[in-house]
Formats: sequence, C-alpha cells, structure tokens
Amino acid sequence: AGEAFDMDANGQVQIPTGFTVTLEAVPADGYKFVGWSDGESDQTRSYPVSDNSTGVQPIFEPKGQLSITLSDNSDYTGEAQILSVTSTVTDFILSFFSDEACEHPAELKNAGDYYIRIYRPADANYKEYNNTVPYTINKAEIKDRVLPTATQILVGQTLNESILEGGSAGIVPGSYAWTDASKVMNTAGKQSVSVTFTPTDANYESFTANVDVEVKDTKTGEDPTDPDPDTPDTPDTPDVPDTPDTPDTPYVPDTPDVPDTPDVPDYPDIPDTPELPDVPDTPEQPEASVPVVAERTPTTAVITWNKVDGATSYKLFLYAKKGDAEPLKVYEFDSNGQLKSSAISFNLTELEEGKSYYITTVAYKGESVLVEKSIELSATPTSLEEVLAYAMITTSYHQIQVTTAVPVSVRVVAMTGQILFDQTSVTGRKEISVPNSGVYMVILYQGREAFLQKVIVK
Repeated sequence: AGEAFDMDANGQVQIPTGFTVTLEAVPADGYKFVGWSDGESDQTRSYPVSDNSTGVQPIFEPKGQLSITLSDNSDYTGEAQILSVTSTVTDFILSFFSDEACEHPAELKNAGDYYIRIYRPADANYKEYNNTVPYTINKAEIKDRVLPTATQILVGQTLNESILEGGSAGIVPGSYAWTDASKVMNTAGKQSVSVTFTPTDANYESFTANVDVEVKDTKTGEDPTDPDPDTPDTPDTPDVPDTPDTPDTPYVPDTPDVPDTPDVPDYPDIPDTPELPDVPDTPEQPEASVPVVAERTPTTAVITWNKVDGATSYKLFLYAKKGDAEPLKVYEFDSNGQLKSSAISFNLTELEEGKSYYITTVAYKGESVLVEKSIELSATPTSLEEVLAYAMITTSYHQIQVTTAVPVSVRVVAMTGQILFDQTSVTGRKEISVPNSGVYMVILYQGREAFLQKVIVK
C-alpha cells in the first residue's frame, strides 16, 4: 500500500513479486461482468503477485435484450382497459397518450387510437428498453337489438313516407332510420327493407338490419296479390215515398205604406288631411359585444373590445363610478393602419388597489358615435356569478354555442361521460360541434366554482 509503480511505453505496469493488488472489473456500456479467468466471481478482488503469477482476465458478456410485448387492440367495454402483456421482466413502466409524439396523456377507456410508451432503465443484466407502440380500442358491437315496425305505404311512395315505430338497442342511445329513405316502392305486397341504427354514443358501431313494410295497391288500397277479394253486397234501393199534397197558401194582408224619409241636410265638406313629411329611417347600429376584462391585477387591467365596421377611432372612458359626469381618464385608440386583429386592446394602469371602476367604450366614425358599451370593472378577480350575468348558452343542429363577455372555462360532456370540448379563458362566441343529436352537459367553471346546464341538441 502507498507504493508507486511506473508505466512503460505500452501502458503496462510492472509490479514486483511480493505485492498484493486490488482488481476491479469495469464493463463497457451494454456489457456485464460474469467472472475472472481463474474462476473468481467477485467483481472487486485482491490478487497477490508472485514468481508463479500468470495474470488473470475479467470476463464480460453483452447485457440481455428485454422482450416486452402488448396486445395491439381491444373492444370498448365502458371501463378502463386491461392490457395483455408478455414480458421477461415485471418492473417496467407503461404510459398512455393520444398522440404518437407522446405529449398528450390519455386514459384507455373510449374507442379510438392511442399510443403506449414502454420504458425500463438498464440494470446489471439488461439493457435499457424504450419503445412506443400503437394501441386501438375498437367500437363495441351492439348485440341487444329490438327492430322497429313500419307503417303501410302505397305503391309509388318513397320509404320516408313510412314511419318507423318502436325499436331499441338495449342501453345504447340512438335511432333507427331507413338506409335509403328515397327509395320508391313500385311493387305491392310485404317487402323486406334495410334500416340503419345510428348510436349517439361514439363508442358503439352502427348496424343495419331488415324490417318488413306493407305496400298497398294505389287504386284500391288493398293487396292486389289477394286471389279473390270479397265484393261487398249492393244494398236494395229504398222505396220512394208519395209526394204529399201542397197546402193552400194562407192569406197575407196588404203591407201599409211607409212614410217618406225626411231629407238629410247637407254637411260641410271635410278638408283633406295634409300629408305628413317622410320620416327618415333610423340608421342601423353595427353590432358589437360588450368590453371584456382580459386581465385584472390590483392596479392594472387589460380591456378588449371587438372592432366595429366603419369605425375610424375608439376611446375608453374610465369613471370612478357609474353616473359620474367627468371621467378620471380617457384612453384613445386610432384605427388608421394599426388594427392587425379583430379586437382593440386598452391597457389601464395606475388603478387604486381594492377599488372598483366603471368604463365606457365608444366607437366613432369621424365625429359621430357608432357604438357605445359600458361595464363595471370589479376590484376583485371575476367570479362565476359575474360570468353567468353575461353568459348565454344556445344550440342549433349538431352545435352548441357559448357566448360570454367575461373569460370563463368551458367543458362539454356527453351523457356517456365522454369529454368533447375543454378549454380555458373562453370569451366572445364559441361554436362547439357535437357528433350527434341528444342531451349534453355544458359546464362553466371559474376556479373551484362550476355551473352545469343540460342542453338538447337536434
């Protein structure tokens, strides 16, 4: 111990007899130590140098390659998926994502395409394993089927004139419709025609089946294939009764003379009503939403307002309270060549902490006022109560519209629990498309406060 030895030109060290050295076998990356050439197994060991020493060599082998395989698909069950995994080890990590770049985590529940990242760090026996594989949850097949019945139609009518009644698909919501509703039925009699069930839950496959529809003859309304329809008996013609004698006409006394009507005196002519001058039409005011508080700190605020068609300049008046005659400050925004977006932004500074204000935004065309809008600027962050005061939820065909002047987080959820839309800081009008008609839940939330409204989409 403590002795220094010189290294020769070949990088070797000559150690005299009588010394004991400590050896450590250090494998290269991707290799593992398996023993020494003299049978010793300790990776760090002592080795005495004597006249009979022949030297020892460490023995290394490549580390093993891990084998981890997953099932690549399954069918929707309504629950979180249970994966089938085959592996030579157990301590690996699985992460689930909706994109191949593995940036958006996901839950393996709803039907769709996913990506699974498999990772295990290297150890003494195995190399590192890092792999991403695709995984698909297929839409579930609807097996509980009760087909609808069809009302009768006449030869020459289309299928859409036959109404489908009843029918269901177990617990799966949806509706039946003719697969080809425009098909003209030119042949009389009972016929088997295809219908399609379309589920409102996107996790289920649609299916087609056949139902019977009765097509009647156009002229008789009966099935012409009937070989011998019954002809109704012709009723007997009833006897015509004798015509009774005409009674004598009673005597009518003479009508007394009516006295002449006295002459009505002439009335003076009524002068014509003078024509009123035309009233000019009131010019239509361009639409503009109320100002929006985009940001709020104790001493500053950012107010945004939509552009107004035809406006040449904009102003924001800051008041201490509603009804004040004189503003505390006036902010101006000149539109000439400066508007690069659809909104005007006013940056309010030097506000007093804990104090509320009243603001009015005005759009001008020259010297004329086009649009004037006002809101209160609260001293505190926006509450859900303030959001609901300005918010409106409407629906149209396969669409939900959320309109709000105050930033709010919006989530749309199907009755199956599937989240169709989730976005923070929504302002103005947001149009959200939904896949099918039915009932949906619209949730507006601000911090820990939330408001839920069920809507029906046609």
